[in-house]
Amino acid sequence: IREIVSDGQNGFLFKPGALAEMSAQTITILKNPQQMTQLSHQAQQSIDISFDIHQMVLQQEELYHELTVRT
Repeated sequence: IREIVSDGQNGFLFKPGALAEMSAQTITILKNPQQMTQLSHQAQQSIDISFDIHQMVLQQEELYHELTVRT
């Protein structure tokens, strides 16, 4: 999750069992639609960049090339 979510920028991270903190943050964001929209847009941008199909194919090709060179 930490590879995808940047705490406070495109989502929120909580320690396991931190239900009170998670609940409080959920209430805060539900009361602030502008912040919710901003987080949503930033989350979508992060996903678009991190999981771009062309970039993922290039990474796989590089990995396969690396593995074939080693053998």
